[in-house]
This record gives sequence, C-alpha cells and structure tokens, in this order.
Amino acid sequence: MFPERVGRVWIDGVVDPVVWAEVPEYKFASIDLVDTDKALNDFFQKCIDAGPERCVLATNSTKSAAKLEKKILGLFKDIYYGPLPVPHAKNPGLLRSGHIRDEIFEAMYRPRSWPDLAEKLAATLEGNGAPILESQSPTLDPTAPPDSFSPILQGVLCADGPPVHRLLDEARRRRDQGSEGEGKDGEEGFMEEIVKELVDEVEKAYSETSKTFAATVSSPACFHWRLNPPERWVGPWDKRLAGPILIVGNTADVSSTPPFSKN
Repeated sequence: MFPERVGRVWIDGVVDPVVWAEVPEYKFASIDLVDTDKALNDFFQKCIDAGPERCVLATNSTKSAAKLEKKILGLFKDIYYGPLPVPHAKNPGLLRSGHIRDEIFEAMYRPRSWPDLAEKLAATLEGNGAPILESQSPTLDPTAPPDSFSPILQGVLCADGPPVHRLLDEARRRRDQGSEGEGKDGEEGFMEEIVKELVDEVEKAYSETSKTFAATVSSPACFHWRLNPPERWVGPWDKRLAGPILIVGNTADVSSTPPFSKN
C-alpha cells in the first residue's frame, strides 16, 4: 500500500492471486492441497528417522514410513466407522475421524509441533482420545481467550473472493417471487446444487490431490458472508512493482504450492 516506505521485502506462503480473487472458497481443495500429502509423508519419514527416543510412533511395528502411514490411515478408518468415546476429557464427547484429520492438518504448518502430534496420535492408538478431542473441541471455560484465527481467516477469504452471497440472494428472490407447485426452485434448489457441487469438488480433490485432507478445507461459508469490501482487488496482476519483492515457494507446503509463487 505504501511502497515508498518499504525497503526489501521477502514473502513466502503466498496464494495464486487470480485463484484467490476469482475462485469461490468451496473449490479450493483441488487447488490448494497439491503438496499437502507430501508434508504428511515427510512427517512419517522424519518420525522414523528420529527413532523412538524423539518420536513415540517409531515403534517395532512401524519400522518404515510406509508402515507408519498404513497404521495412521487405519486409525482414520477405524475411528470413522466407530467414533471413540472420550468420557474423561475436559469436554466429554466422541472423537471422530475429522478431529484427527484436522489436528494433523494444522500440525503440518508447524514442524516443531510434530513430536507433540506424535504423542497425541500414539495416545489415540492406545484408546485415549482426550488429547486430540480437547485440542479440537471448543473450551467451556468462560475465562479462556477466544480462538479468533478462524473468523479472521474466513473474513479475509470471503472479502477477497467473489461475492457468492449474491447468488444466494438471487435464489431467495426467485423463491419469493415464484409460485407453489413449480418444483424445487429458489433457495432450496440453489443450495441443493451447491451441495452437489461441493461434494463433486471434494471427490475431485480426493482423486487428484489429497486422499487424506480432501474434505478439510472445502466450505460454503462465504455464501453467508454479506460484507462487501470497498477495496477488493481483482487485477490487473501484471503491473511492475515500485520495489522488488522476493517471493519464495516452499516445497511440500500444506496449502501454498510453488506454482502459486511463480504465478
């Protein structure tokens, strides 16, 4: 915004600006997660390399990254079909496969947290789901600080992206103006189409990018985001900058791939 005040700039973890500005959030999974499974595979390999002294998942039954991967994917499947009761957690409940996937996905951003992630997964394998459930479930403590990152990220995504809420408004308008007996129309028919498209996007991400995290980042939340930012930028993207910027793309980044940096 103020290039005359900036000297040297280095930035990483960037997004493709055209995708960010023009593609709805619920279509991000098949675009963002190209390298996500590479990060997960790196976690498995680093755990085996570290050995049991530094990674509790490196046991006699998991002497290779492939065997460790098989064990964790098996845990996903077991918990999916049989959620784990966690009666002694701070917030008692059922640990579901989605909790475990979200815990792993978030940890992929922070390699320094991998030893802690390994301990949580090891506890779950032993039947103790409290560490992950307590990490993923909102606290009931009224004095605890709120987790404000998710609403902030959602606000940035919806404000920068296409105003898809207008499509929902138009569907509601058609519903209000339509007559009964014409079949599914307006909001109901529109949301049915969006749900189908969302499922199609998850299936596409599962088959083309990440079998582990395909359903983690897909969300239709921006259909309900009604703030219209006055400074939303949609290009052009080929203007020469007032000052040079070094843009870095990290290999095996969770959701920001090197092609994003090139673009």
